[in-house]
Amino acid sequence: MGASDIFGGKSRWVTYQADYHLYTLVGGIPKDPDTIKAWLKARLEISDTEILAIANETIEQMGWTQERLTSGQLDELVDVVMAKDTKGNSFKRVDKLGLIFEGRQVKAAIKEAENALYPGTAQWPGYPGGTRKGLASYSVERVEVVERFIPIGRTVPDVVGEQRIKHISGPQGKRSTINVVDVCEDVDISFHVKVLDDFITPELWGQIWEYVELGGMGADRARGDGRGELRKWRKLATPRKPKVA
Repeated sequence: MGASDIFGGKSRWVTYQADYHLYTLVGGIPKDPDTIKAWLKARLEISDTEILAIANETIEQMGWTQERLTSGQLDELVDVVMAKDTKGNSFKRVDKLGLIFEGRQVKAAIKEAENALYPGTAQWPGYPGGTRKGLASYSVERVEVVERFIPIGRTVPDVVGEQRIKHISGPQGKRSTINVVDVCEDVDISFHVKVLDDFITPELWGQIWEYVELGGMGADRARGDGRGELRKWRKLATPRKPKVA
């Protein structure tokens, strides 16, 4: 039961169904600190070169020796490195759905494509006139991804604890940080997109999805993760309410 059932009349919303394939998908939800701590401790115990390089400053400040770290010193070192330079990301899990991607992330990818393709107030294919808004601003109120949670067909990640060393610059100068991520590969997802007055033309949808395919969705897009391809895109002939997870 909803507004259209109560009031009747023709809905101005048009629904599209999308099937999308992701080559890789990286978790973007912070991991439990205890999980990161256990991972760090294991890497330090086997003298992981890159991790020790990040920990060296603390080791020197404390007057310790890498080869002779006591159990207590190792625990203290893990706490310091974790607090300063370590992050961990995994996937959100929902009962009965398993690991999920979020509809808001699909909408964010669409908005990013719109901003890049038609920045500012540049006119776009099918521009309706009568507005000073650019495509992204106009679209944000008129394009909605129906599903809140989108199952990715997994109960556990394909790769757990992939180590990624990032080199960044900031007020403290150049430094390295550790990012421990979970990854899923070859992920197929399905979702629905509702558009008010069907204002986006097929030509524009083609441009948007081509950008998303290369620009990616989800976390770590700068590394090339989250890329994929649109496998199916069809307008639903009979208006209906897709099930919201």
